[in-house]
Amino acid sequence: AGFGLRRASLGEYETTPFIAPAGPLRVCAANPRYFADASGRPVYLTGSHTWQIIEMFSQTPQRAGMTRLIHLAGTTHDELERLRLLRELEARTDLDARLRADLAKLLPVVNDWADGKSRGVVDSSRTSFAAELYHFGAQPRDFEAELFLLSPGDYQLTLTATGTDHATPNQQRVIHVESPRVRVSLELPARRLCLVKVTRQ
Repeated sequence: AGFGLRRASLGEYETTPFIAPAGPLRVCAANPRYFADASGRPVYLTGSHTWQIIEMFSQTPQRAGMTRLIHLAGTTHDELERLRLLRELEARTDLDARLRADLAKLLPVVNDWADGKSRGVVDSSRTSFAAELYHFGAQPRDFEAELFLLSPGDYQLTLTATGTDHATPNQQRVIHVESPRVRVSLELPARRLCLVKVTRQ
């Protein structure tokens, strides 16, 4: 016998029992690509645990420092896990006012991502592109992206921090598209939810 985890609600998990195979596993006689239990019943083994997951859960968010939580939230590929980590970060009493204000803007967005209500890319066509970006680091960083299948022509590229006047982007410039692939570079501000837009002129 043992236990498994299943999602009860967003960010919450509960254990559910499962029945372990009888006896040690051996190669299935009917199909050597599978295992079988002691009764000969085929058993399908599956899983996705890696050392990173084991390492992540061996250091609980309660013991992790603020920097560690930010790093984990920024590197995980699981939006539910990102939401859980950000909520743990929000619950800390040692957050500075600016980071707490940024979290208040970011959490609803990540919550929608985790619920499947929205995606980071908010607009995508042959003549436009828009996406939400967030850099978890403490310092600004250079960011490069490759855009595919924009129609040839001149485009306005803007990067605007959420909560600011969209008429005055943080960065803007014209990019020229000649082929199906074009590379663009930006500087992402630290811990600010931003909207990057590419619109045809």
